[in-house]
Amino acid sequence: WRANRRVEAPLLTGFLDSEATPLVQAYEFKVRLEHILSRCTALTDTIPSAAGEDGLPSTAPVGVAPGLFIGGVLVAGSRKDLKAAGITHVVNAAGSQVEDYFPSDFSYLRIELDDTPEASTAIAATFEISNEFIDG
Repeated sequence: WRANRRVEAPLLTGFLDSEATPLVQAYEFKVRLEHILSRCTALTDTIPSAAGEDGLPSTAPVGVAPGLFIGGVLVAGSRKDLKAAGITHVVNAAGSQVEDYFPSDFSYLRIELDDTPEASTAIAATFEISNEFIDG
């Protein structure tokens, strides 16, 4: 399958390179996809506040304190949900990795933080400037 479509797939375990019939390959592919989907469902179940009623990631920000919300890239890209929550200021902790989607609607502060264990110490240095920005 990979060779026919000239697709590089370093994460596959090689089952698509077998000499089995296309029907067997399709079935194996289906089973592997079902396993992946079940794992995704299990992950979503562990963070219900970030999932919508349908189990998919939510675009609604999650309140962590009065007037303070947190959310990922899906939340940042949902003007409707940001406005519905009364959000006026957005701290973009992904920096240049994620754009400021609605600069005409919200005030943005970009902070360059990596999603690594080492960044957990660097985040403390950003608290003062981000708090001043949020308090406006």
